[in-house]
Amino acid sequence: MRPIGSAHRLAVRRVAVRRVAALGLGVTALGLTATTTAMTVTPANAATTSCAIQPYGLIGDYWRSVGGANSVYGCPTSDEHKYPNRNGAWREFKNGMISWSPNQGRDMLVSVYQQGGVAYLKWGSTDPFHYYTFLVRWSRDGRHIAQVNKPGEPQGNKPGRRGGTASFRLPGTGNYEFIVEGCDKPLPFGSLQCRQGWTNPVNLRYTGAPPPAPYPSPAPKIAVAYTGPASNAKFRITGSQFLANTNIRIKVVKDRCVITASIDCLVTENFFTRSNQDGKIDYSLPFSALTYHKISFSATDGRPNKADLTGELWSNIVTIPIQ
Repeated sequence: MRPIGSAHRLAVRRVAVRRVAALGLGVTALGLTATTTAMTVTPANAATTSCAIQPYGLIGDYWRSVGGANSVYGCPTSDEHKYPNRNGAWREFKNGMISWSPNQGRDMLVSVYQQGGVAYLKWGSTDPFHYYTFLVRWSRDGRHIAQVNKPGEPQGNKPGRRGGTASFRLPGTGNYEFIVEGCDKPLPFGSLQCRQGWTNPVNLRYTGAPPPAPYPSPAPKIAVAYTGPASNAKFRITGSQFLANTNIRIKVVKDRCVITASIDCLVTENFFTRSNQDGKIDYSLPFSALTYHKISFSATDGRPNKADLTGELWSNIVTIPIQ
């Protein structure tokens, strides 16, 4: 188990000073002194000083490695807490939560943050364990939503998979909980073997997206006409109020799932055309839509829009159900 706290950091610092001295380098020149225990703030970690609470140990190390106060998690909003009757600890942040879950790996962290109504989950490393696949289960206000199978990701040249990521579009406001379980490949005609059990949970509260700022005027407008059958679908995208004689990007999001809210159900493609001198487009797009439940269209001429997560000004979204 990895120690957490200032004692561990001090021990590491003393070892670093001895190693520098052994190499014949002046420790003072490197900003280190053998008698000072406080670390000098450098540009690399200066961003963390803007937070009133400073996380420590494994959770703090990871938070700083991804940007600290400027990361997707934001500043800590709680002290570090231990789980009752189980190993591990957790800490809440402005946009999510990071948890240490040592029963599934010495340095195993599970984290979640929310952005734009989507929950982004990450876990690893499960060292010394490695797995064939991972199960991810999530719930809302104590009610099970879904369980999905994620193959996970290898780490370096080590065998098996020792971490992974998943993302879920949140269906509404509420308190969400996420847990992960690593499983070994089943024997023929057998089931998955999940010996280390579920991780400690990570939670986030989603209060809904803030009302968007008004688009710069005028925003482009599009319409989409669909003709079947789905096996030989044709979509005609017409639009106006684009910049004249400009390259236009048309984003097509194909949704293959009827109920599941996972982003894994979505396939996004981009197509390009050009507006005429009046700022209008007329573009025909044929493809097979047999495997999709619905398809959504939007377009942009690249004008900036700080109110949008993409930073661009987009048209309205037109969604076509596929019969």
